[in-house]
Amino acid sequence: MLTINKQDILKTLLIIWFVGATGYVAYDIYASYKIRGMQAAYNQGYADSISQVIDQTEKNQCQPLDIHNADKKIQTVDARCLPAQTQTQPAAVKK
Repeated sequence: MLTINKQDILKTLLIIWFVGATGYVAYDIYASYKIRGMQAAYNQGYADSISQVIDQTEKNQCQPLDIHNADKKIQTVDARCLPAQTQTQPAAVKK
C-alpha cells in the first residue's frame, strides 16, 4: 500500500504556492509594463499630432488650416496673422 507522509504533502503545497505566487508576480509586472508602453505610445502620438498642427499652421503663411476628425471640422490660423485689436471692450452700462 502507498503511504504519503505529511512532510511530502507540505513540500508539494509549498512548491505549488511558490509557483503560483511567482506566476502572479510575473503577470503583474508584465501587465504594468504593457500599460506603461501603451501610455507612452499614446503620449508620443499626441505630441506628434500637436507638432504637425503647429508645423502646418506655420507653413500656411496666414492661410486657414483645415483640421477634421470624423464629423467635426475646424479651421485654424496663426494668431500672429490676426490684426491687433486696439479697441478695448466697452464698460458695462450702469442703470
